[in-house]
Amino acid sequence: MSEEAISGPPLADAPFQSVPQMVAARAATEPRKIAVRQRAPSGKWADLSWADLDARRAGIAAGLQALGVDRGEVIAIVSPNSAEMLVAELAAQTVGAAVAPIFAGYSPQVLHHCLADSGARIAFAGSAVQQHQLAQARQLDRIVVLDDRPLPGDHRALPLSALLGTARSRPRDAQFSPGIAPDSARPGCAVSLGFASRSPAPSGPGGPPPAPPRGR
Repeated sequence: MSEEAISGPPLADAPFQSVPQMVAARAATEPRKIAVRQRAPSGKWADLSWADLDARRAGIAAGLQALGVDRGEVIAIVSPNSAEMLVAELAAQTVGAAVAPIFAGYSPQVLHHCLADSGARIAFAGSAVQQHQLAQARQLDRIVVLDDRPLPGDHRALPLSALLGTARSRPRDAQFSPGIAPDSARPGCAVSLGFASRSPAPSGPGGPPPAPPRGR
C-alpha cells in the first residue's frame, strides 16, 4: 500500500501566518465565539471572546511599542498560567518580540540567571509575588504586572492596564501602525526562548548555579 493511500494526499502549501495573524483572522470571522475560558480563584469562570482577545492583544502591543519595544527584542514572562499571560505573549509576538517564559518556582539564583541570559529589559510579572521576585533585577527597565496590582515603591512597575491606557492616549491611526501589525513575525524569527524545568546540580563554592538548558 502506498504512503499516499495511508496518509491521504499531501496538503496544499499555505502562506505563512504568525499566531497573532491567526488570532486576528479568527476574530474577524467569529468575533463573539469564546476563545479563552479561565477559572478565577473565586471559582467563577470568566470568558474572553475572540474579538476581546484580539482587541487586548492589539492594545497591549501598542503599549509595548510606546515603551520602545522593537522587533527582535526579548520580553521575559514570570507568571502562573492565565488569560493575561496569553494576551501578553500574543502582544509581544505582535510587535515582533520573542517571549522568554521563566518558571516562577525556580530558586532566585536560577531565575535571575535565566533572566540575565534572556537579555530582556522588560518583563511581565503575574502578580506582586512575581514582581517581588524580579525586584533585584537591575537590568529591567519595566516590570508590567498582569493582575493590575503592582507593589508600590518601584518606579519600574506598572499595571497591565497602563499599557492599554498608553495605547488609548495615542492617536487612533498610531495605535494600529504597521509597526504593530500582527504580521511583524517573520519565518525564521525566534518567537520564544525556553528554559527547561529541571533541578540544577549543586555548584562549587562561590560558583553560580548551572542554568537550565536554553532553547529557541
